[in-house]
Amino acid sequence: MVEDLVKKAEELVEGYQVAIVDDSIAREVGEMLGIKVHGSLYLIFLMLRKGKIDKKLAKDKFDAMIRKGFRLSSEVYSEFLRLLKRF
Repeated sequence: MVEDLVKKAEELVEGYQVAIVDDSIAREVGEMLGIKVHGSLYLIFLMLRKGKIDKKLAKDKFDAMIRKGFRLSSEVYSEFLRLLKRF
């Protein structure tokens, strides 16, 4: 199931010079090199907007990321849920 999500993400960014990273140092380096840098949440919402995934799959994948060690504040998680309702 994760492989399907990665494949959909690759299709969305094909031909673009984009880095998807959540590490702050990697983001800074990418920006210094002129690469558009976004995090995992951006990618999830991009796939939602493009119709590649639905809201349930987006939430399920995000929750799976957290269970596997993805760290974020409760405020960011609340904001994710709030934004998810808008789709």
